[in-house]
Amino acid sequence: MNALEPLVGEARERLVARAKREGLATVGYDVMDSPLGPLWIAVGPRGVVNIHYGATPDPRELSRITHAYGPGVLPDRRSCDRVLTELDEYFAGRRRSFDVQFDLAALTPFQQRILTATARVPYGELTTYKVVARQAGNEQASRAAGAALGANPIPIVVPCHRIVATDGTLGGYAGGLAAKRRLLALERGKAEVPAGGWPPARKHMSKYAFLFIDDGVDYQRAPTPEQQKVYADIFKWFETNGDKITDGGAELQPTRTATTVRTRGDKRVVLDGPFIEAKESVGGFTVFELPTKDAAVALAKTWPGYGIEIRPIREG
Repeated sequence: MNALEPLVGEARERLVARAKREGLATVGYDVMDSPLGPLWIAVGPRGVVNIHYGATPDPRELSRITHAYGPGVLPDRRSCDRVLTELDEYFAGRRRSFDVQFDLAALTPFQQRILTATARVPYGELTTYKVVARQAGNEQASRAAGAALGANPIPIVVPCHRIVATDGTLGGYAGGLAAKRRLLALERGKAEVPAGGWPPARKHMSKYAFLFIDDGVDYQRAPTPEQQKVYADIFKWFETNGDKITDGGAELQPTRTATTVRTRGDKRVVLDGPFIEAKESVGGFTVFELPTKDAAVALAKTWPGYGIEIRPIREG
């Protein structure tokens, strides 16, 4: 240890104590060595105001702090003791929530609502930007919620690492995605979080048989240019929607009713009624896996041929 260090430390403490007595010191800071690297931590009169990834503050954040609290931002470990202790416990796996107070007063009302909602997300759980935006009063503002979370001045304590995109991907993080993955792995008891996050949860899907109704035209013998175009469009339709096709089982079972989508002139007509009888020709069927009947009807409306009958497949 350098012989001057104790003297410098004592002089600093006297300076800080005097600044506090004279009302000049409003924010104390310290630097913590964490598993994610150094963290610059600042605590004001009403709680933690900044946790920054790095040994020195972000200039924009420092400007915000001095604008809100004055220029008295001084090194002061004692002011930071409580949050330092709680962070140590958190990284060691002994703490699941923070008791230390934090101060969002210098932020905009929208940022405050977003971060207040974020602070309520429990340890080890995830929610999405859209849900946080809804809790802040505007579900349509998920992009703005992402921006507010990206500028979160108090990460970890206000756990923006628990917010992911609706499709399961990690989104962004001020400390970098590697830090976000490590925090999630710590909380969720997983050795590793996938680099891109988790795949989206699979929605419940149902099977629908599409019976293709012929319009009586023979497309094989000397087709007209218009017929050739329809034939080409049909091939393209199957190519485009191939990822929705699934195994339909050994046999198509009849149903009492079905939904039929037919082309009549320039219109698509959707009718619920009896399934196709022998008077109409069926040019085969294909089974699609889709979330709802509405999704099946919407897909059938894009069919370039004459018509489709939709039958739900009841399995088991």
